[in-house]
This record gives sequence, C-alpha cells and structure tokens, in this order.
Amino acid sequence: MPVPATTGQLRTRIEDTQIGDYIKTGYFTQTSINLYGGITGAGSDIPPGSPYDTNEIPLTGFGSGNTATAGYFYFIKVAKGLLIADRVIHNQISWDTLNSNKAIQGYPKTLTGIQGIIRSLTGGVAYADANGNKSTTDQGYGGWPTNNEWDKYINRFPQELIQSGKTLDDVFHSKNIGTWTQDTPQLGIIINSSSSTASDRMIRRELGAPYHIHKVTSNTSGTLIGFRPVFEYIES
Repeated sequence: MPVPATTGQLRTRIEDTQIGDYIKTGYFTQTSINLYGGITGAGSDIPPGSPYDTNEIPLTGFGSGNTATAGYFYFIKVAKGLLIADRVIHNQISWDTLNSNKAIQGYPKTLTGIQGIIRSLTGGVAYADANGNKSTTDQGYGGWPTNNEWDKYINRFPQELIQSGKTLDDVFHSKNIGTWTQDTPQLGIIINSSSSTASDRMIRRELGAPYHIHKVTSNTSGTLIGFRPVFEYIES
C-alpha cells in the first residue's frame, strides 16, 4: 500500500516532523499467546532488509490468521508531541489483554532517541450534541467530551492536509476495522441498542459516518477490532 495520503513528508526522525508528516515504524507481536509485543523503532532505527523494513502490516493489522509477526506501519503527526498510527496494527486482541500489557494507559518507549509513551486513543464516554454537550442519544456529532482524541485528531484531521482526490480513510484506514479506545461508556447510555455496563469499552470506526460510536465488552477479541497505537512525547 502507498504511504498515508497526507500532504506531508516521510521523515526519519521524530524531531523533524511537522503536522501531516509521517514516520515509518516497526512492530512485532507474540502471536502464540496473542500478547502486545511493542514498537521496535522508527525511521533510521529499522534495520534495512529486516521484516520491519520490508513487511508491511495489513491495513487491518496482524491477527491469528497472519503467519508474520513483524512488520511496519506509519505514525502520522497530528499535534505537538502526538503521533497516531495510520492503521490498526493488531486485531483479535482484547482490551483486557492490551490493558494487562499496559498498552491502554501507556508504557514508556524511546523512538529515534525521543522518550515518550505508547498508549491507546481516547474516544469519549457518551454521545455529543450539536453544541458539544453530552447526549444520551446519537446526534451524529461523535463522542463526548468533544476533545476526545478520535474526533479531535482523526475525524477533524485538516482537510487541507489530505491529498487531492483522497479521503480520510486513505490517511487513517478507519473504515474496515474498529479501534479500541481507553474509555468506558457512561453506565446506562444506550449504544448499539443496549444499555452500557461497566464491562463495556468504546470502539471508534468510520462506519457509514465518520462519527460512528460502538461498544463491546472488554474481553472481546475479533478480526474487526484492534489496537491503534499513539506515541505521546514532550516536544519543546
């Protein structure tokens, strides 16, 4: 597949990135026990000719159907000190498994000499209305609070930074698979025709409409849900 369809550039050092730029990043996974493996490096840190350099991760991520356990994707810079993966990199992995491996709230990692944390996106805990207030029904405006990272950085990714003739899905590949978020929906809110419980977690995906909201129980694993990493760091 081509690089993300932004107007930015491919970079090899995180400190050189501007919003819209992207950086090649390696990932490996312990598929035998379906554990989150880890980000292995970016740009010049990837050994030339290695699987991290030559084996592109499918746009729906590694899963039990994949024999490969190492490959690459792209981190896209969306804000100061924040990179978001251009795809789900690992499907058929539950929120609980990610959480037990510290991939929900985050664990420390150094990429191209930059210290930060690898974690999951936030996605909101309820619906938002046209005024940005909390709603118990889907108004088509995404999640509340409205500054959740899925809506703020993916759904509202600047149109002028998307290549002419391309769509948001050509940048973040968000239509064909859902992304686990950190968030538990507020108890009792009706999402997907059922009342939210303490075991549910928010899933975000561009399904019919960019601001689609979904929930499933935290122990669910399937080919249509996966982990999309964020790299957060302090940028001077």
